Amino acid sequence: MAESPWLSLGKSAAQIVAEFTPVPGLGPGVDALCTFITICQGVAANRRSTRRLCDLCHELLLAVEKYRPTPPNTLDAAFKSVNACIVSVKDRAGTWAGRSWVGGFLHQAQIQGEINQCKEDIGNCFLKFQLVSAGTTSQWQADFAIVVRSDHAEIIAYLCDIQNGQEILKEMMSFQGQTLSGKLEELMGMMQILLGEVRNTQINPQTNAQTNQYVGLAHNLYELQKSTNTLLPNLHLFSGEITDVGNRAVFRTATVDIFKGRYLQEVVVAVKVLRALDGNEKTLKRFSDEAQIWEKVWKLDQGKYILPFYGFSLGEDIDFYPFTVSPWQENGTALSYVKENDANVNYRQLIRAIANGIRVLHCLMKPSIVHGDIRAANILIDSQGNPLIADFGLSKVLEDVTETPFTQSTAAANLCRWFAPEVYTGKGMISFASDIYSFAMTVLELLTHAPPYASIKHPQEVVLVKNQRDSPPKPTDARVIERGLDKHLWTLLVECWNRIPGARPGIEEILESLEG
Repeated sequence: MAESPWLSLGKSAAQIVAEFTPVPGLGPGVDALCTFITICQGVAANRRSTRRLCDLCHELLLAVEKYRPTPPNTLDAAFKSVNACIVSVKDRAGTWAGRSWVGGFLHQAQIQGEINQCKEDIGNCFLKFQLVSAGTTSQWQADFAIVVRSDHAEIIAYLCDIQNGQEILKEMMSFQGQTLSGKLEELMGMMQILLGEVRNTQINPQTNAQTNQYVGLAHNLYELQKSTNTLLPNLHLFSGEITDVGNRAVFRTATVDIFKGRYLQEVVVAVKVLRALDGNEKTLKRFSDEAQIWEKVWKLDQGKYILPFYGFSLGEDIDFYPFTVSPWQENGTALSYVKENDANVNYRQLIRAIANGIRVLHCLMKPSIVHGDIRAANILIDSQGNPLIADFGLSKVLEDVTETPFTQSTAAANLCRWFAPEVYTGKGMISFASDIYSFAMTVLELLTHAPPYASIKHPQEVVLVKNQRDSPPKPTDARVIERGLDKHLWTLLVECWNRIPGARPGIEEILESLEG
């Protein structure tokens, strides 16, 4: 049903014209007021504030009509000032009244500044000719504050309504190129801040109104993210983006706990809690720097070979140590996947896809990225059976924050099985060449269904054995050969285990060999 025509102080434009016809000196102001009424009829965002300004303009006309100045010749000056004021307010209102709900939200600060200026101009006009008392204008200020809060609540309600999600997306997609990118980042950033505000608002226990708003806003924010293949503008997640985190870790190591959680009410995620870190400013700075790199990788790869990264937290929202967030992969790690699906796994294809992921980091990213901890545990399998490399750069973050070389940390004690010799000796530097060495160990791990040097229990013994020979013993199990460990692949792996880092092949050379 169509909305009834809006009336200013209960009167239509035609009634106002008739009312002021006997006062010809106010013609411009009356005409502007009538146009203002039409503007108010179609306004969406900031509707109450706009209509209140229109009512104040109407009240200004009514007050000046009764004005009886001393001396009388100032009446003309009063009429001119009132006319000019109403025309100015009407013109400024026209600049924001046509904006959509989304446009009103994006430009809220600017619009609010314009509204405040209009309100001040009307008040000054009243006081200039002593048409009302200062006490009356003070009361207007208080009343207007209530109106502004109502407008803000109405905008929030619009953005939080799931039914408006497609309309919001459609408006964003009407932009192109850099304009789309900028507007999208601005809107999503403001919605992300708003998510925290809504989350922190007291929930009405009878209606659950705020809960519904939170769920709706989170849904609409995720739909924007998914439909535009972007990440949230602020990857530091402390506004309620992560909820429903389980009480018990699904997976645990000496330094890491992995929980299931939910991201923006829509996606099941892995919450990787890093117990080696404290939630301090140093950790925040380092994670913030690294998050920029993670975002660039996402923009380049779009989750084809590299596990998407949704963000990080210092544990502000959830009583945790710092944690990272990525989409949950139900198929688990590469090693568990090949063990459970051995007969159906195309090992050659799996290995090539992992190599392509390393190529993204080593060759396509500018500047290039060293992973630092390549092994099957850091490769997850998506729903289609494709490998996704995870945790690139995380070892460097841990090293920088704890000021302990990663290779000397507790977390790295058993990783010598995958590490190149130069990583756990001397200064322990990771490099592209050390990634290649670890990649070859990971290939061996996947083909044998066991970690490298599985027959050796203690890491120290592994180091001794690796110092005595360049490569692990060649597997002879028939099933390992069937999975793809032929002479050609074994030769390639041995080249990757060369003691001299510079003598190892690069990832593109490896891919050429795998394709051949």
